[in-house]
Amino acid sequence: IDRTFVQDIVEKPRDLAIIKTIVELASILHLDVVVEGVETKQQFDLLRNNGCKLFQGYYFGKPKPIGLISEG
Repeated sequence: IDRTFVQDIVEKPRDLAIIKTIVELASILHLDVVVEGVETKQQFDLLRNNGCKLFQGYYFGKPKPIGLISEG
Protein backbone atom coordinates (compact mmCIF):
# COMPACT_ATOMS: atom_id res chain seq x y z
CA ILE A 1 0.00 0.00 0.00
CA ASP A 2 1.56 3.25 -1.11
CA ARG A 3 2.64 5.80 1.49
CA THR A 4 0.28 8.42 0.04
CA PHE A 5 -2.58 6.55 1.73
CA VAL A 6 -0.63 6.23 4.99
CA GLN A 7 0.76 9.74 5.52
CA ASP A 8 -2.59 11.32 6.50
CA ILE A 9 -4.34 8.18 7.75
CA VAL A 10 -4.97 9.65 11.21
CA GLU A 11 -6.72 12.75 9.82
CA LYS A 12 -8.42 11.21 6.78
CA PRO A 13 -10.93 8.42 7.48
CA ARG A 14 -11.28 7.94 3.72
CA ASP A 15 -7.64 6.80 3.48
CA LEU A 16 -8.21 4.30 6.28
CA ALA A 17 -11.31 2.97 4.48
CA ILE A 18 -9.24 2.46 1.31
CA ILE A 19 -6.54 0.62 3.25
CA LYS A 20 -9.09 -1.59 5.02
CA THR A 21 -10.65 -2.48 1.66
CA ILE A 22 -7.27 -3.38 0.15
CA VAL A 23 -6.41 -5.54 3.17
CA GLU A 24 -9.77 -7.31 3.03
CA LEU A 25 -9.49 -7.99 -0.71
CA ALA A 26 -5.92 -9.25 -0.30
CA SER A 27 -7.08 -11.59 2.46
CA ILE A 28 -9.81 -13.03 0.25
CA LEU A 29 -7.25 -13.57 -2.54
CA HIS A 30 -4.64 -15.00 -0.10
CA LEU A 31 -2.16 -12.23 -0.93
CA ASP A 32 0.29 -10.46 1.34
CA VAL A 33 0.10 -6.68 1.64
CA VAL A 34 3.05 -4.47 2.57
CA VAL A 35 2.25 -1.02 3.92
CA GLU A 36 4.87 1.53 2.87
CA GLY A 37 5.78 4.82 4.48
CA VAL A 38 4.89 4.13 8.11
CA GLU A 39 6.52 6.98 10.02
CA THR A 40 4.79 7.15 13.43
CA LYS A 41 3.62 4.83 16.20
CA GLN A 42 0.10 6.18 15.76
CA GLN A 43 0.09 5.17 12.08
CA PHE A 44 1.56 1.76 12.93
CA ASP A 45 -0.99 1.08 15.68
CA LEU A 46 -3.92 2.17 13.51
CA LEU A 47 -2.76 0.02 10.60
CA ARG A 48 -2.00 -3.02 12.76
CA ASN A 49 -5.40 -2.74 14.45
CA ASN A 50 -7.03 -2.77 11.00
CA GLY A 51 -5.47 -6.00 9.76
CA CYS A 52 -2.13 -4.92 8.31
CA LYS A 53 0.73 -7.30 9.06
CA LEU A 54 3.72 -6.23 6.96
CA PHE A 55 5.19 -2.74 7.19
CA GLN A 56 8.13 -0.63 6.10
CA GLY A 57 9.07 2.96 6.73
CA TYR A 58 11.09 5.38 8.84
CA TYR A 59 9.27 4.26 12.00
CA PHE A 60 11.27 1.03 11.77
CA GLY A 61 14.52 2.41 10.37
CA LYS A 62 16.02 4.76 7.84
CA PRO A 63 17.44 3.52 4.52
CA LYS A 64 20.99 2.16 4.73
CA PRO A 65 23.76 1.88 2.17
CA ILE A 66 24.05 -1.63 0.73
CA GLY A 67 27.39 -2.17 2.47
CA LEU A 68 25.74 -1.84 5.90
CA ILE A 69 23.04 -4.44 5.31
CA SER A 70 23.81 -7.96 6.51
CA GLU A 71 22.44 -11.02 4.77
CA GLY A 72 21.71 -12.80 8.08
